[in-house]
This record gives sequence, structure tokens and C-alpha cells, in this order.
Amino acid sequence: MSKLTWRTSEIIAFLEESIIDGTATESMEIIYQDYKWFNKIDRKSNEWKSVIRKIKKLHNEEF
Repeated sequence: MSKLTWRTSEIIAFLEESIIDGTATESMEIIYQDYKWFNKIDRKSNEWKSVIRKIKKLHNEEF
């Protein structure tokens, strides 16, 4: 089994899509705003890890 990795741009695109769809949580919006306003991402934060888990879950549901 290979390890799945995503580029930052893919994660930001996922966040943008979630915000547009109205499915983003408040923490997802904060991550997106911090990235757009300050160009910073705290990859060790629980919020960031939560977004990664959501993406992994969606990916696993597709396959």
C-alpha cells in the first residue's frame, strides 16, 4: 500500500470548493484565510490534519 500525498494547491482547492459548497467548517475557513492573507499554513495544527483526514476519507470512498 502506498502513502497518499497531496500538494498544498490541491488541499487549498479542496478548501475553496468546500467553502463555495457551504460544507466547510469554521476551522477550514480559517485555514483558507490564513493561507490567502498571510501565505502561511500550520501543517502541525489539528485543523490541518483534520482536512487531510477528510480528503483521505473522500479519496478512499471513490476507490
